[in-house]
Amino acid sequence: MRRDGFQAFFERVQTEIGLDTQSDLARELGVGRAAISLAKRKDMVPPRWILDLSGTYGVNPLWLETGVGSPRFGKDVEEPFARVPKVRARLCAGGGSFETEGQVEGYYSFRSDWINSRGNP
Repeated sequence: MRRDGFQAFFERVQTEIGLDTQSDLARELGVGRAAISLAKRKDMVPPRWILDLSGTYGVNPLWLETGVGSPRFGKDVEEPFARVPKVRARLCAGGGSFETEGQVEGYYSFRSDWINSRGNP
């Protein structure tokens, strides 16, 4: 049985996240039911869905996508990815600094070991 297809992904979502129906999944992802039907027909899951669900529910994205590893990260295990918020920025007059808005538009994911070697994310 293919472990990275839509049905296996949806079974993992049902088990770990608790979204019982495909309508629940569509609502949580902010997509129409047609998008869920298309993913099911193509037997693939868009990577954005995996990242969104992983970030929202704290589920291991590798496990969510493939079923490999543990569904959740342990408290004593460092997460392999750090999420850095994406915000709007514009140049300010003067010393060349940036002014940022408080609204987070999304997140960028970086390997934790890499981002921590460059400072505090």
